[in-house]
Amino acid sequence: MATWTTRPALRGTDDSCCWAPSPSSPLAPSCCTPSTPPMSPHSPWDDQSASQELTDSDLDDMDDSGFHDWLESQVVATGEMSVLERLQYLLDTGQFADVNIRVGQGSNATVFKAHRLLLATASQPLYRLVYQVCPSPGPNDVTTIRVTDMTPKDFEYILKYIYTDQIDCKNINVAFELLRASRKWGLAGLGIKSLTYLEEFIDNFEPTSDDKKSNLFDLLVLSEETLNEMSEKCWQILLKRANEIIPCEGFLNLNKSMVKKVICHKDLKFDNQLKLFEAIRDWGLRYLQKHNLKVMQLGTVVDELIKVIDFERISDSDFINTVLTSECLGKAEVIAFFMTHGLEIPRNLDFNNNKQTLSPVAALLVVVLRHVRG
Repeated sequence: MATWTTRPALRGTDDSCCWAPSPSSPLAPSCCTPSTPPMSPHSPWDDQSASQELTDSDLDDMDDSGFHDWLESQVVATGEMSVLERLQYLLDTGQFADVNIRVGQGSNATVFKAHRLLLATASQPLYRLVYQVCPSPGPNDVTTIRVTDMTPKDFEYILKYIYTDQIDCKNINVAFELLRASRKWGLAGLGIKSLTYLEEFIDNFEPTSDDKKSNLFDLLVLSEETLNEMSEKCWQILLKRANEIIPCEGFLNLNKSMVKKVICHKDLKFDNQLKLFEAIRDWGLRYLQKHNLKVMQLGTVVDELIKVIDFERISDSDFINTVLTSECLGKAEVIAFFMTHGLEIPRNLDFNNNKQTLSPVAALLVVVLRHVRG
């Protein structure tokens, strides 16, 4: 933490008593850090009482003390910074910070340096948080605050907003986290900016990239329970443009209940049935991978989803080369294929895989290939 030596409030000309972080402090300024203006050995402060006002001649004496030289050096080092730039500078450097905010848990935690005054004036909840942690801090005290329900990356955006009133959000998940944080910590402006970002994403949505498609599914999942109007807009876009949006990474990452809700939706219209089948198969394979299941369990995982596929709209060659080899079909689909193609159903085809070495799909594929070649 920063340590300072002391000097009288008005008097004192010894450079060693200057108010500045010690050289060993992590907050010690670099060569480009704004410094304290120099005091003349015969400063007018020395001959004035605390209650006496400075005259114009006194100010002239200060001009001769090197103040202008110091000012010019600071402009060279940092430029003429605006208020927002100065606050951003304090955030970036942690200079004069008196609060450590530990965000995250365990080895993934990150410590951010902040300033008690700025946090306390950002909102009432933050004021109470800072005050409760340390009601009466000393001049050299550093307060520690812990935040465990947010990632360090997301928290960076919140600190930037508190210091600069700006957010640079380019991700649906981050925007939603900021929206939640705005409610928790009473940052109304942050909530408005986050919600505006989400609304603009929906209003201007075009499925031009996999990221945008995935973001739509992310927003659909996140808004289901808290933002009904936004969730409804997501559903409208998805059902209208399902052929362009499915599949994508966001679809493959849906949980089982949500993917069922999407695929089995009564208003979902999908032109390319083979493409829809492949999307369901790929989702199932991702599900198996996440839950450490075997490929032979794929049929059970996608059983309810496969029922929406209109296999009659899939060509025989695609059915044989893609559908049959996928391990997705159940007993009903296998028997239906035999019957519609005038094939005899093998008597030894055991769908529980207890009596034969080959899986039902593999056995069926052998029969079909024999029929085709014959």
